[in-house]
Parts: sequence; structure tokens; C-alpha cells
Amino acid sequence: MNNYNLVSIIIPNINRADLVQKCISSLKTITQDVNYEIIVVDDGSTQEEKIKLQNLSKELNFNLILKDNNTGFSAAINSGIKAASGKYIVLANNDIIFIQHDWLKEMINTANLDQRIGIVGCRLLYLDNRIQHAGMSFNLNRENFEHDYRFQPADFPPALEVKPVPFVTGGLMLIRRETIDEIGLFDETFFVACEDVDYCLRAREARWIVMYCGRAKAIHLEGATRGNTPQNKVQVWYQKELEGYKILLNSINTPPQRKVILQPVKVADNYPQIIYVLPFLNLTGGVKSVLEQANRLAERGYKVAIYSLEDNLNWFNLKVPLVCYKDFQYLTAALKKLNCIKIATWWETAPIVLNSCDPYQGGRGTPAYYVQDMEDLFYPNSPEIQNKVRATYQLPMLYFTGSEWVKKQLETKYNQKVFNISYAIDLDIFKPQKRIIDYDCRRGIAYSKSDHLKNLTIIEEAMSQVSPEIKFISLITFGPQPEVKLNNIAHMHFPQPDDYQLAYLYNSSGFFIHNSKHEDFSFPILEAMACGTPVITTRANGNLEYCQDGYNCLLTSPDNISELAEKIKQVLTNPDLARQLALNGIKTAQKYNWSSTINKLELFINKALKKNKSPSYKMALSSWIYSTNLQGGV
Repeated sequence: MNNYNLVSIIIPNINRADLVQKCISSLKTITQDVNYEIIVVDDGSTQEEKIKLQNLSKELNFNLILKDNNTGFSAAINSGIKAASGKYIVLANNDIIFIQHDWLKEMINTANLDQRIGIVGCRLLYLDNRIQHAGMSFNLNRENFEHDYRFQPADFPPALEVKPVPFVTGGLMLIRRETIDEIGLFDETFFVACEDVDYCLRAREARWIVMYCGRAKAIHLEGATRGNTPQNKVQVWYQKELEGYKILLNSINTPPQRKVILQPVKVADNYPQIIYVLPFLNLTGGVKSVLEQANRLAERGYKVAIYSLEDNLNWFNLKVPLVCYKDFQYLTAALKKLNCIKIATWWETAPIVLNSCDPYQGGRGTPAYYVQDMEDLFYPNSPEIQNKVRATYQLPMLYFTGSEWVKKQLETKYNQKVFNISYAIDLDIFKPQKRIIDYDCRRGIAYSKSDHLKNLTIIEEAMSQVSPEIKFISLITFGPQPEVKLNNIAHMHFPQPDDYQLAYLYNSSGFFIHNSKHEDFSFPILEAMACGTPVITTRANGNLEYCQDGYNCLLTSPDNISELAEKIKQVLTNPDLARQLALNGIKTAQKYNWSSTINKLELFINKALKKNKSPSYKMALSSWIYSTNLQGGV
């Protein structure tokens, strides 16, 4: 006999002593190489049936628990678990017939593939040798939990695999004792049916892995006790089944459909108070921050517009006018006609905004500069462009930012007075979601962009370094760069998820990984924290405003593959650490809310409006522009 620790096999029953006899007889005849005990829990059978079970318990040598009343499948299982002494608990319906001598050994071997495998299911067959169960998944179209490969031949190749799955049936399920100790017993709200899916969800939320073992098989008569169609099921139990299914469906989160993106109005108000000059509309944190500010200022009664060189905004619901111009020359001409606050959002737009406010050139208004990063860093191989960028930080404009790091750079290097409004994320969207239907604790998620600062290749190499040691890891990426080279690692890319989809992706992943060489702040890191996703990131300047190593994230050096791989392993192998990082990340993110940011932005806007009405400010601005133009500066 091999040195497997004792396994406790729990068989619930009501009024079917005949099935119990067949089940245990086949079990004892066929099962080899494993020490096990058998616990039959009778859930309120008739007295005649109880007597049959008592006689069988002596004949077949199993432990018997007799309950006075029918308390439900989950309660019966729980009674058995409380009486069990095994390292592994196996739940077996009374209508299971065992046909493979090493079925239990195969399931235990599967559990031992990884210390975080908490639940294992197996291949169940009908009497006609077709598949009844080979794992379970959720069908979004039908809103139904379905058995994989049902009705396929018994030897259907995909059903022979050993792999992680979202759910397995409780008809024949192995559970690690430590999993039960951590997540507790079965939820007795589920009187009959759905308790297995609920338990798998709870295990996965606690960062346990659910596995399907196609190497182990048994016959399942399916519904022999309670019926297998609405017509022949015991009606009281059938109603309980429907109630449980409704409770389960109402508790889960499924992938959201993409929100309908309404095309913004293409004509601005004749007299806007605030114009953001945003040349491009691609999906980035910086662009999203500008669009959010515009929407939220409009909600507070300001007349706001976006002036751009693009008009295709298919990922954000903009609620203010978006006006598109052919080039910067046409855009400048339009800006000059308006007496309002004009906000540059990119270095190339700063001189345009400033000149559009120059009365000597027919301009009006107050120039402001929303500096989201030190953009000279974007051009490491072009000193000429770097100098042009740096020149914009010396322009006489009203400066504001959301980054404490950027504020310090502008103040110390360029002697500018800078107002920090603080960045924000939408905490009504980016928040923890419970019971994500396809949550996977071994799945990472990363922002994907071909940018020398983002250092994506380090993530690729670190994940490849981790995969031989830690099984079943995968990666989701999102953003403008689809090409990620991962050897033997499952990968899926989402090019332009909206915020609701992105929040779901964060919530469905076991960790967020970001390996940038530089950040002014980094929205993805904070969004992941807000969703309760453990974060692994780099010491990258601006993100250190809120990233604290060992508290709400794990910090690494940008170019150190081995260090990054080690941090990934820590999160994957230490669930307590992962939970601590997640909880503290949620706390951190609450400080960066839009209400607070827009309050600060309003203070800045009101200051700018006063400047716009000040003759002395206009005179000083005109003099500066005039003198700079004489020197060829702007």
C-alpha cells in the first residue's frame, strides 16, 4: 500500500440504499493503492431505508450518519466533512459506479501537481460510454453552467487532459483539507444543486486552483436519486434547485458587454469657457484624464469643448463637443477667435495655445498648460526635439498637473509655479467585484505598449522564467501593442477595452504587472489597486507617490528580469501576501477620487478666469510674447 494519507469518501443519500450498495461495492472492488474511509450520510430517509443502510454498513464496513430530517445536499455533505479525518475529502454521489482501479490515485496525483490545487474533478460517463462531465464552464449566451464535452465519446481527446477549469461537479469531487479549513464548509443555502459551482467559486476567490483530471473516470447515473428531468424530479427538490440556481446567478459577475459609445457633438458652443487642445484621441491614461476632466467640469455647469486633429473617439463616452481641425494652422485660427481658458495638453500644443492668446496676433484668452509628464523623456535619441519640449516648460502660461513628481520637476528645473490637482480614477467602475466567473489567480495582466519606457520585453522574459517552476500561469495584455512573445504561456490581448471591460479584466486576474522605466504617475497601476488586484511594478519616479513596497505592491528594478520573476513567484505562492497587497491597494486608491480632483481643478479654473479678466495680466502676457517673438523664441 502506497503512503497516501487517509482519504475520506463521503456519500450522501436519501431513500436509495440500493444505489449506496452498488456504489460502495464497486468502490471496494475496484479501488487500489489508497487508504480510505467511507462515510455515508443519510439525509432523512424512511425508517425502512435507514434499517437497510444500517445492515449495509456492517456488511460493507462504512461509517453511517443518520439524520432525522431532510436538510439538503449541502448540509448532508457538511455533516460528513465534520466527521471525516482524511487529508483529502472525496464527495461521491450515491449513483456513482467505479470502474477504474487507480481513479483515486490519479485524482490525488493531480492535486499534488501544485500546493495550491484545492479541488479536483474527473471524467464522468453515462452507461452508454458517452461523456457526462469533463469539467464545467459558464455559457454566456444561455446564462447557464454547462458540462464540458457532454455526450462526446468517452475517449474524446480534449476530455482526457489534466488542466485547470472554472468548475467541476460535486458528483465526484476531491477537496484538499487545507482548502476546507480556509474557505469553510458548503453553503447550506443551496439545498440541492449549485453548491458545487458555488464552492469552486469560493475556492478560486481564495486563490485556490480547480483542476479537471481526465485520467480518472467513473460512471454517473445522473439524477438517479432526485430525477434528471423537470418531469420526473421530486417537485419540492426541483423548486429548491431553481431557487439555488437563481441565487447563484444573481451573485456572479460575468464579462460586461462593451458600452455603447455615443459620438460626441462635432460643433462647439459659440462661447465656451474652457477648451482642451488635445491633438490625438488614442487610448492612453493621459488622454482619458483630459476627457474625464472635460465631462466632469461640464457636469458642474462649465461650457467645455475638446479641440483636436482627430474625431474618431470610439472608446470613451464624451459628453462635451469635440471639434476636429485639418491641422494645427486651422486649429490655431479657430482658437484665436475665442476669449476663454485654453489648455494645452501636449508639448506641441503649448506654443499654439499661447499664440492664440496673443492680442498682437489677434488672439484672446488665458493660456494654461496641463503637463502630465516631462515629455522630453519620450525622445532619448533626438536632442533637437528634447530642446523644443523643454522650451515649452518656460512659456508664460498657467501650469497645472496631476503628478507630484511632475510638479517638482517644473518647479526645480524651470522655476514655474505649478498647481497640482491630483490624478483620479473612476472608483464607481474600478472597484473590487466579487464572484468573477472566470477569475484565475495564476493569470497576470499587463499594459501593452511598444514604448522604450514601458519595457514590455522584461515582462515577457520574466513570465517565461517563472513558467517552468509555477504551472498554469497565463497573461492578459491590453493596449495598443498586440505582439507579445511568450513561450508556452497562454496569452490573450484586448486592444481597446472600455473602462467597464478593463475593470473586469483586472478583477479576473491574479496579479497586475507593470515594468516601466519611467512613469509620471501611471493610471493602470492605480486602477488595478482599486480593483483589488495585487500589483508588481517598478520604481519609476511618479508612481512612487502612492506605491509602497510590501504594503500595496511589490517594487522591482526596471531592467532586472530575475528580480521581477522572483516577485511574481512571491505573489503566486503566498496567498496571504497577495491578499494583503490587494487590501492595502484598495485603501490607497480611495484617495484618488474624481470629486476631490475636480474640486481642486475648479480652484485652478476660477483662478484662470480671474486672470482672463485682468488687464494687467493681459498686458504682461502680451509683453512677454512680443519680446520672445522678437528673439525668435516661440
